[in-house]
Order: sequence, then C-alpha cells, then structure tokens
Amino acid sequence: MLLSVIRKLDEEDAIRYTIILILPTRLPPRPFILSLSQKECATALCACLLVYCFTRGKIVPHQGQLEASLALTSGRDSAVIARTGYGKTLCIAILLLLEPGTITLTVSPLKRLQMMQVRDFMQKYNIPTIAINEDTPQSPELWAKIAKGEIPHLIVQPEQFRMNHGHLPRLARLLNDRGFSSKIARVAIDEAHNIYTAGTVINGHPAFRPAWGALGKLQVKLPKTTTLQALSATLPGYIYHTIHQNLGFRSDSLIISASINRPNIIYATHVLVDGRRNLHNLDCIIPDPFHPPMHLPKIVIFHGEKIETSNVSQYLNARLPEPFQKLGIC
Repeated sequence: MLLSVIRKLDEEDAIRYTIILILPTRLPPRPFILSLSQKECATALCACLLVYCFTRGKIVPHQGQLEASLALTSGRDSAVIARTGYGKTLCIAILLLLEPGTITLTVSPLKRLQMMQVRDFMQKYNIPTIAINEDTPQSPELWAKIAKGEIPHLIVQPEQFRMNHGHLPRLARLLNDRGFSSKIARVAIDEAHNIYTAGTVINGHPAFRPAWGALGKLQVKLPKTTTLQALSATLPGYIYHTIHQNLGFRSDSLIISASINRPNIIYATHVLVDGRRNLHNLDCIIPDPFHPPMHLPKIVIFHGEKIETSNVSQYLNARLPEPFQKLGIC
C-alpha cells in the first residue's frame, strides 16, 4: 500500500515524505534537485523513497543513478560508463520499482553473472527476476507467466534473441507476440562493450559471439517507445561509437560518465620487450624464488584473445613452486 502511494506522489508530497524519512545528508545534492523540472523532481524523489523502503533504509540512489533513470522516463536512451561498484545495477532496478506492470530486458554475457544479478534483484529489491539462457527450463507454466508479463525482469544472454544452433529459442519466438513485446518498456545492455569486443570482426578475426553484434536488430520487434541503456566500465570513444550505431541510439541520448578510479587500485606502466606475446614480461608478477609467507597482490591482466589468456595463466602457474600450482593463485 505504501509503495503504491509513493509512486503517485506529486512534487510537494514527494519532498515532504523525503524530508520525513531520509536524512538530508544521504540525499542527492540540492543543486541537482533544484535543476530538475517539477515532474523530474517528483520522479527522482519517489525513486529515492522507493529504493530506501525496499532496502530497509540501506540504500538511497545517488545523482548519477537518478540521471540515468530520468533519461529513460523521459524517453531518452542512455549510456552509463562507470567503474565496478558504482551501482549500475540500481540504474536498472529504479525503473522497475517506479513503473510496475512493465518489462525490462537486461542483456548479460555470462551465466554466473546472470545468477548473481537474479539474486541481487530478488533479495535487495524484491523484483521478480529470471535468467534466460540455454539452461532455462521449458516448463509451460513458467513460460506462460513470462508471456503474461508476470515476471517483470528478464536477464537474457544475447544468443536467446536469434537463431542458435539451428533453432529459434523460445524467447525469440515470444518476441513475435505483440501482446508480450508491447510490455517491454526498456532494454538494459550490461557489459555493453561486448557489442564491439565480442560481436564485431576485429583485425580480420571473426566475432567471438556474433549475437552481441546483432542486438540492434531487436528494435524491429519492440515498441518505438522502448528505451535503451548501455552499461559498462570500459567504453572508450571508438567502442561507444560502435554501440551507438549498432543499437540505433536516439539523437538526444545521454552519456553519464563517472571516474573509474578506485581507492584500492594502483595504476602502473611496464615496458614490454618484444611485444605482449613474450611472457617473460610478466616475470615481475611472481617473485623468484616464491615462498611462504610471501604475499601476491591482486593483479588483473587483460588479453583480447582466449589463447593468449590461457598461455599467460599456464606460464604464471608454472612459475610457482609445485605445491602452490593449480591452487587458483594464478
């Protein structure tokens, strides 16, 4: 009952309830609130109240999350470029809380990530959510609920939207049903950089997962009012340009960019001898000799190819003393 009341608040009542329930120090900056129109202000404060209530006072949206949400409520596409821990998940959840009765499709790359996202949306925000991939049960009862819009949040691997291994997945067939597709109010693309890194031909190499590069074709099956939101921590200009073109972002789309700096991460440069394929460049990561109680700091090494990644893992593992190999240290 309280939640339905919050969703209908006008600006004046939204301000009153917010002041009563939430400490001013936890609210977004006052200049940001004052810069909004009356309708936007009411929406932003209602979002704060809803999230505050659903999380039992633990979370209040910050300015960037509200900006992303307001873009979608006004019919604008958006890109959220922010580090892990910024709260990109809440950017998706806010609209589901504000607009019950609508469906959000979230495109997610990995099954393990889907599982974590389902848990977060169900436990933190009490939003019915299901992961759709090749392991999703074919239960008629489950798919009847999905078709009726009774599950408002579907976290989907991109392969489920198109022909896959010679057959058309169930969700792809369901999208041809206007009764279902008309309920889809927004599509969130998590780890959106995959549209470029996994979905396009790069330097003559075929796309690793072509389904990512085909996401733009979804527009044909969705209402014109469906908004799109791309979320990633890594969207340099050339990748964002590819995403913008692939998805067909509207001309008034919004980019929300936050610093990717984290207090527990240190950036450093290291000169490579004979290029990145010379694995001896990585010898500095594991001291020689390595022995307890030596501590290895957490280091993330990115490679654009699976074979290179595998070679690096095997090489670093082999540099450890035999009792420490294959323990997941590297």
